Amino acid sequence: MKLKCVHCGKVIHRKPSRIKKLKLAFCDNVCWKNHLANHPIEQKKAILILRHKNGEMIKDLAKEIMVLPATLGYHFKKWGVKTKRSYEYGEVLKVINNISKQRSIESKKNFLTNYKNGKISWRTAHNVASDVWKITKSPCRVCGWDKAERDMHLLIPRLLEKENAVSLCPNCHRLFHRKILTKNQLKI
Repeated sequence: MKLKCVHCGKVIHRKPSRIKKLKLAFCDNVCWKNHLANHPIEQKKAILILRHKNGEMIKDLAKEIMVLPATLGYHFKKWGVKTKRSYEYGEVLKVINNISKQRSIESKKNFLTNYKNGKISWRTAHNVASDVWKITKSPCRVCGWDKAERDMHLLIPRLLEKENAVSLCPNCHRLFHRKILTKNQLKI
């Protein structure tokens, strides 16, 4: 099948099976390298490197020149420029972390209300309750084990109240759910 070289316009022959796989056709490697040298990213190389070193993120630069961030990252790697990760952007990341911490604190304060209104799933409410009430910081109520993390068990299922929650080691917790241990065996 006859095609034209994208760079020089020379007519080239390709097998039909190869045409489906190729997006651009070049007559040889020289044309291909010359085409890459005229790429818009290559033309803005110095400006992009300078802006990145001055603290701009790759994703913002990529959006501006309308390419994928991964493509721009590939070019930076090819140029030998060390790219910054998101955690290296300092002040921006601090602001984002502060906002997320404030949101999580607010949501933890109101988790029971949100759970009762159906805004939080059962599993999320259970995990938040365990964190807020710090039930799992105390040793197991059956065997006294306190070497690693413990589970929060609700004596009356699905009743999220602090008085209903007890700390159990993973083994005792499994035994409770298999009905091998009973409430009478808890140490008070």
